[in-house]
Amino acid sequence: MDNEFPYDDELYGKNLPTLAEFERVIRANLQGWLNYLKGDPPLADLKDNAKAIMEDLGHSTFIIETTPLATELAAAVGEKFSRLKLWQSWHYQLLMLLNPVAESPSGAVQEAFHESMMRFYLYKGDLNRANMMINFLSTIAQPKPEIQLAEARVAIALAYYKDGLQMAQQMVKLAREARSGALLGRAYSVLTHLSINLSDWGNAFQYGQMVYSTGIGLGDHTLISDGLHFIALAYKLSPQPRLAYQYLDLAAQYSLWTEDLSHIDYLWDTWAACHFVLGEYDEAQYFYRISLRVFEGAGSYYARALHGLGTSLVLLGCYDEAEPILDKAYYKWCELKRPIEHLYTSHALAELYSCTKRHEEATALMESTISEAKALGERCPQGFLDLLRTDLKVYIARRDDPNANDNAVC
Repeated sequence: MDNEFPYDDELYGKNLPTLAEFERVIRANLQGWLNYLKGDPPLADLKDNAKAIMEDLGHSTFIIETTPLATELAAAVGEKFSRLKLWQSWHYQLLMLLNPVAESPSGAVQEAFHESMMRFYLYKGDLNRANMMINFLSTIAQPKPEIQLAEARVAIALAYYKDGLQMAQQMVKLAREARSGALLGRAYSVLTHLSINLSDWGNAFQYGQMVYSTGIGLGDHTLISDGLHFIALAYKLSPQPRLAYQYLDLAAQYSLWTEDLSHIDYLWDTWAACHFVLGEYDEAQYFYRISLRVFEGAGSYYARALHGLGTSLVLLGCYDEAEPILDKAYYKWCELKRPIEHLYTSHALAELYSCTKRHEEATALMESTISEAKALGERCPQGFLDLLRTDLKVYIARRDDPNANDNAVC
């Protein structure tokens, strides 16, 4: 009978390892992956090992004593997994760690876990959840430079430009005092974001070059590819937007060479925006559709693609297709609490209403948009507010005289 049922011992747990043995194996595996990551493996090699790393992190959730090592590994590997576009599986793995982290009395464990969550949400463009992680971190420990830079980035995205500028400048000063090239490159990245948000192409170009040069000096692939992308974005805002294409080509080539798949996705939106600025709306909508697909559900990146696609379709006269897309962008920006971007989409919707001769809706929406923009005070760029006022006059003219020649795009 014993030979007939050879696995009975395993079923009854007679040959299972003890809890102490299981813990020893898990610790050894986690430490092995940490040692592996210290060698800065290529992304392609890391991708081959991603499943095994996540499995070992999953096993660690059953042994509370391994939580410190697990959170250290999560912090070390999280950004790389985001660059490999392992969004869904990595988010699930982080949530698996939530319960053992909550039970851990170690402040260091809590800090490492919430830093990992913060990085994940930043990569996904979900700045409200990232801000929740930042706020929590500020209550349990003295903020690290990385956390302060993340706070500056969130402030800029939410249109608190002065606060973001002040925090980023403090980080530049700290990086110089500490002679930290990596921190300096990341601080310049935040200053580039600020300049782009303010349409200040000169400073965006300057800071983008600094990011690129710092990356070259350090051999930091992320700073190099980001720097090339920033220079492209600066040119897009400049009087010579077509020059952006050569830097987009370089950024794409470098990202392919380093197998940084997520960075390539961020380039689609910039390709689309460059075509849009040049009045090439058909090409713009093509690239916005790609961006929409790769960022579906990804916070602000998804909302931006919706806005860009909807606006391009308005300028192509495809109003029926554009309206539900812009409506979706509008509600997404409201959900994300992004006041300036929400006003941009309101403007696009008002233009659509006016172009489709829904003049009362257009003027009412534009008046509401202007009121909201004024309520933001200095958070709303003056140039944008002036544009809204000019277009309101155009919409009123169309309403009062349908035959008026207002030189509008539609």
